[in-house]
Amino acid sequence: MKHKYEEVEEKIIDWAVKGKYKPHEKIPTESELMEMFSVSRHTIRKAIGDLVAMQYVYRIQGSGIYISDWTENREYLKNTKNVAVLTTHISNYIFPDIIKGMEDTLYSESYSLLLSSTNNNVMFENSNLKNLLAHKIDGLILEPTKSAYQSPNIGYLNNIISKNIPVVTLNASYPEINTPSLKVDDFKGGKLATNHLISLGHRKLMGIFKVDDSQGINRMNGFISECQENNIPPSPGQILTYLSEEISSSLPEKIEYALKSEKKA
Repeated sequence: MKHKYEEVEEKIIDWAVKGKYKPHEKIPTESELMEMFSVSRHTIRKAIGDLVAMQYVYRIQGSGIYISDWTENREYLKNTKNVAVLTTHISNYIFPDIIKGMEDTLYSESYSLLLSSTNNNVMFENSNLKNLLAHKIDGLILEPTKSAYQSPNIGYLNNIISKNIPVVTLNASYPEINTPSLKVDDFKGGKLATNHLISLGHRKLMGIFKVDDSQGINRMNGFISECQENNIPPSPGQILTYLSEEISSSLPEKIEYALKSEKKA
């Protein structure tokens, strides 16, 4: 069964091959393509990113997406530089703003962005890294997947690094590879958030942490440390942990149970 982005790619290639859109003619916008194919923005960006790498389309910052002169493989397209961005998520939390910042910076320097996400699933990370190895990329911005665990995909990353392709990790890092990493001090963040509640006079605190990412582990440790420093060590029932796949399933039940237990105490 084909992925939605593959169906979008095939349709746009068909437009180019059959001449529905001529070389250097603008195609529908991302929003129009989303409505046309009834898919998410992530799906459209994945498809367009692949088509840029395959030299069927190109982007002009602030203008739109255009069919390339793909039959002649123009020098313009030969010189296109592609930076791959592989995050755990795209459409929620802080990711839209982060990705927009990447897009603005890359496009201003005539780089194309190849955007993918793993949904914090190591198998999706595996397939995305395989796909990137099959494309021409000039750099990789990677948010590690389930960074609290040892990654089974380090071999693919080492393969990318061995090709002298720069890799930068975001929000977390893999200790098995030596690459620059941009991340915040999550331990300190956990302490600061906890200290704020304590400064307001609260003594019975609950912490909820995602523990398959190193960020969540570090925040939890910061929470525990600050509680201990203020002589209010949390009981086991005051620390709730969950995995990425539990956020909309068992986590709400855990929170509801903990709150009911607290009322009975």
